[in-house]
Amino acid sequence: MKANRLFYLAAASRSLFFAWATRAFIILGLLLLPFIVGPGVDFTSGSFAYAEKPPGVGGGKPNPPPGSGGKGPPDQPPGGGGGKPDKPGRGSGDLYSELVIAYRTVDGLPIYVGVPEGFEEDEEAEALVLPSGYVACVQPIIDWNISDAFMIGYANAALDLSSAEAPPYDSLEIPLTNPADGRTVSPAPLGGLGWLGEECDVATNVGATPEGYDPLADYNLYVEEVHFGRMNSGRSPNKVLDSQLAEAYATLTAPWAVIDRDHAGRITVDDPATDPYPDKTIDSPLQNLAIYRELLTHGMLQQGPTLPDWGMEGRDTEFLDWAAAALGASAEKDDYWVDGPINLDLVVYFNRILGIPSQSSGYAIEGNGAIGADGEYYFDYSDYRYTRSFKYPGCAVYQVIGIGGRVEKDTIMHGVFGDEDVVDRQNIFGFATAADDSRRVIAFRHDIDQGIVVMAIDKAGDDSVVCDVDVPWWDDPLEN
Repeated sequence: MKANRLFYLAAASRSLFFAWATRAFIILGLLLLPFIVGPGVDFTSGSFAYAEKPPGVGGGKPNPPPGSGGKGPPDQPPGGGGGKPDKPGRGSGDLYSELVIAYRTVDGLPIYVGVPEGFEEDEEAEALVLPSGYVACVQPIIDWNISDAFMIGYANAALDLSSAEAPPYDSLEIPLTNPADGRTVSPAPLGGLGWLGEECDVATNVGATPEGYDPLADYNLYVEEVHFGRMNSGRSPNKVLDSQLAEAYATLTAPWAVIDRDHAGRITVDDPATDPYPDKTIDSPLQNLAIYRELLTHGMLQQGPTLPDWGMEGRDTEFLDWAAAALGASAEKDDYWVDGPINLDLVVYFNRILGIPSQSSGYAIEGNGAIGADGEYYFDYSDYRYTRSFKYPGCAVYQVIGIGGRVEKDTIMHGVFGDEDVVDRQNIFGFATAADDSRRVIAFRHDIDQGIVVMAIDKAGDDSVVCDVDVPWWDDPLEN
């Protein structure tokens, strides 16, 4: 028995050795094949073996990505490579400026101001024709009235470039009325520390003592930046949104698809043969971003169905109602009791990132360096009107979490907006409000933090279903 076992072990070892030897011979032959059948390889300097591989091929050194050295190529959106953008308002920095709440016209275009030059000669200041000694800058604004001596001095020295087509320009005001939304604000004083090249930086450490830094004199602490949250996905390469749009079209163009809207105005797709409820809501944030881009680029879903009329009073630009809902669906939901991240500044910056509008668009407004960045195009929302109670006349039925789990009914206007209406809000300010309202209604529908679970809710622009539902244990406030 032992002899037989040793025989089989030796045979197995011999077979294993020949198998590994055969494999090694084949691999060595494949490695030597190019030298056998092809021309010899020149290993001298400059030959193929020493040449740098082209960008993007097997480890070749690509061109620096956008933002890697401060800014990317001019045709790339801001922030694409994570580098530090140029200062606001300085030459090509217009396209890479810090994303802050800014002084704007009713169309959303930033209003530039002339800021006194720093303490050295600056030939770049001659790029825009201004009174000698001034530089054109985007003007950040502060959401309350600051009337300290330095602020007043800055406002008297800065020139409002929207006030006239030629010198003399008017100085800024304290407080300042922001034309875009009518808010009373203060202009954040610019000038950095007063040196050359800092004209468009927010003033820092103004009036500080020799002993050190004075935080009360750093106006950067008061400037509000625009936060994109998960909408940062809009900075992805175009192919990402193209893919998401293709997925949305696959749903929207199904043979059985009937297009409608949900409680926030998002697109729904229904098969009438199944049941009375929509089979699918386009609720993916990325798909909604793609739909937003498509609607603002073409004014419609270019390869999809015609979106139905909402039938609301006073609507001249229906596609913008759909676009506002899509933008609201792409944002983080936050608290539905308060205004959220979508404001008019975010809309302007987000359109820039998406490349909206093109120069050839019928909705393009061109900046000139005093109102809007020189040569940049902004979307024209001037025909848009928004009234909150027109969009949300309906009701919601919800269950209160806790003992008894009673069921109640409420109007959307009361439950989400505390009966605070917005009447005929216009232009980009109205559009941004409509988008954020869609976000708030979505948050209400899915948020259980307030102790409720929404069971049914009327679609946007309609009150024909849930408002007619009889709900037990409920004292109807609408009839009192």
